[in-house]
Amino acid sequence: MSKPLVLFFATFFLVSGSVHAQSASRLKANIPFDFYVGSTAFTAGTYTIKPVGVGGDAVVFRSTDSREAMIVPAWTYALDREEHDSELVFQVSGDRYSLWQLYTEGYSEGLEFYIAYTPTQEASGAQPQLVVIKATLIEP
Repeated sequence: MSKPLVLFFATFFLVSGSVHAQSASRLKANIPFDFYVGSTAFTAGTYTIKPVGVGGDAVVFRSTDSREAMIVPAWTYALDREEHDSELVFQVSGDRYSLWQLYTEGYSEGLEFYIAYTPTQEASGAQPQLVVIKATLIEP
């Protein structure tokens, strides 16, 4: 086997291992208000959150009472600080809470979610407030 081919497979297995480790991380969070992820509405409650797909490009939200479950797209971004807790960051505009970012303790990247603004929110031009909900890392 040629040296470039060996290097390719070694790199592939290292990257696959790190992607698998990230997608194996699950969080649990008690969200005390109704909220949106993108344009999908969720009711207040306790949820498990698990990145799935290559590089965690989607996230499964599942209520612990199994009433709701949804896979939503997410985008990976580099964090601006090294140390962080596991937490969910919501943008609040009026009475609408929209999940914006997700941090998982021990990772140098976070996930960001699309926010579907209503015409009223866009017209107001007001800066949204941020609400942070702490999450607990669940071992697989």
